[in-house]
This record gives sequence, structure tokens and C-alpha cells, in this order.
Amino acid sequence: MILNKYILLIFLIPALAAFSTAQEKALETITENVLKRHIIFLASDSLQGRALNTKNNGLETAANYLRENAKNIGLKPFENDYFQAFEVQASKLDCKGTSREKSRITYSVHSKNQSPHEKTAQNTELISTQNVVGILEGSDTRLKDECIVFMAHYDHLGTDEEGNIFNGADDNATGCAILLELAEAFSQLTMMPRRSILFLWTTAEETGMLGSQHYAQNPVFPLEKTKAVINIDMAGRVYEPRDSVWKKSPKLVKDFNGIYTLISDFSPELDEITDSACNQLDLVPDKSLPESFFRSSDHHHFHSREIPVLNLSTGYHADYHKVTDKISRIRFDKVKRVADLCILVGFEMANQ
Repeated sequence: MILNKYILLIFLIPALAAFSTAQEKALETITENVLKRHIIFLASDSLQGRALNTKNNGLETAANYLRENAKNIGLKPFENDYFQAFEVQASKLDCKGTSREKSRITYSVHSKNQSPHEKTAQNTELISTQNVVGILEGSDTRLKDECIVFMAHYDHLGTDEEGNIFNGADDNATGCAILLELAEAFSQLTMMPRRSILFLWTTAEETGMLGSQHYAQNPVFPLEKTKAVINIDMAGRVYEPRDSVWKKSPKLVKDFNGIYTLISDFSPELDEITDSACNQLDLVPDKSLPESFFRSSDHHHFHSREIPVLNLSTGYHADYHKVTDKISRIRFDKVKRVADLCILVGFEMANQ
């Protein structure tokens, strides 16, 4: 028995050392400058706030940018073009005779099973949009059919009536940039993760989390093979006194060392790995958010299906959903720390 344990250690120690070296190289790959470049493009005025169903095509420009980067990184495409296309149904509600001055539009994922009457109903429009999906195939012949999903939404709020742009630098150009850098870092490893890693940039989060709903209903990997979903939504701010406008919220933006780690209880391993990674990076995880926050972003559609989720965020700030959410207030050093956390957690989950 002692001899067997000794032999096992002989094989385990080099393997653990190799994993540690791979993690360190992945961390070195992620840089503030590249994160900044991605965020600057996605939050630029030319994209006009990346809103669904606008004439300026800013959302489509963002999708093409993500697709081209995924292609250059070498991710495996989804259905040959990296796009998971679907239709959103926009229904205009007549608010005449009510206290509302204007019509209100509601959005939903369009089902192909709807009746012809529903498809042609008055005040109803079908909008084509897409998630962006790239895959890094796992190295283990048995485990590569399982996956870890990294997710961030790439849409935002467009413009206001005066033409002011909701750039959405923090919400959620930061999350999208982190996914691009994660994909780059993982793809350059000499030792690929055992499980596959799927990078999912979702559309239409701001209009009802529709992109994540569509993916959850039409997953690339079966949901029972999805080991964890890590959703990054707003990851680039550090507390300023002006942010006290959110002091009554349980999710007030954190200081430089703080991070919200909203974790479902479906996977004790995910919780333990996240805590360990935070400790390694001198980050202080905050797990105090109430249950309602599991319904606050794209991770909802996975949590409701009992898939382990981790939502990472630096919190709400004074510029949340305002035209002042601009590049000038992003802390790129904080974005880098969140990206590093994702590397450590994702690497461990993919290799368990």
C-alpha cells in the first residue's frame, strides 16, 4: 500500500507543477493594454450604444468585432460563422388613454412554433440578432464533451431622445473584453484544459436576457454536461464618493480589493475554488447578495435550471445605465484583476 502511494506521488507532483506553470503563463498573457483596446472599441461613439433594433447597426458591428477576434484567436466556430442566430419578437403596446405618453415595446424570444396569426399580428416586428459563440476543445478524450461556459452580454441601451450615447463602457464592454483575453490566454497554453471551454457573448440582455434564454434552450453542449457558467457583468469600476447614490443597494461598487462573487449552491467545488483564487490574488469576495440577484443577469437562465453559476461584478456605481458610463471612469487595473480571477477559477473547474 505504501509503495502504491509513493508511485502515485511520483506521477502527481510533476502534473501539479505543470498545472501551476500553465496557470502562471495564462496570467502573464492577460494585459491591461489589450483589455483597454477592446473596451475602447466596444464603448466607442461609433457603435451608438450597441442597442437591439436600431438603424445604426452598432450591435451588429460589436458582434462582428467579437467574431473576428474569436476567429483570430483560433476558437472553434459555432455553425461555421460563430453566430447563434435567432429572432426577437418586438410587440408595441398601445398606451393611448393611459397615463403613459408613448407606446411601450416588449421583447421576447420568437418561437418558430407560433401560429401564423401571432407571426403577423399588428404592432409586432421580428428582429434578427445573434449570440457569438467560440469553443476551445478540451484535451481529455473523456471529459472534452463537458464544458465550462464563460459568458458576457455585448448589448447596451443605445441613445436617448436627444441623441446622447449610452456607451456602456462598464456595462458590459468590460465583461466582453475579459472574455476575449481569457480566450487568448487559454488558447496559448501548451497544456490545454481537460474539459472544453465555451465563450458566449450574449445579445439582448438589456431587453430581457433574451440571448442567454435562447442559448439555454438551445445549448451547444447539453446542460447536463455544463460543469459551470461564469457570467461577467460590469467588472471595471472602483468605489468613488460620488457612487454613494447606490448606498442603499446591497451591491454598491467595491473598492480595489473587493469583488462580488454570487455563487449558486449546486457546486461546492465552485465556491471553494473561487475563494482559493480570490485569496491567491488578494481579492476579498463578497457573497452577501440576496437570492433575487440570481435573476438579475444572464446567469438566471442557467441557475433556474440548476446549473452551477458564478456571477462576477464590481458592483453598481453612479453611472449605471447612464450616458456617463464612459471609458474615462474605467479602472483597467481592476478589469485585469477580474480577468485573472476568471483564469484561475476556469482553469481549475476545467481540469477537475
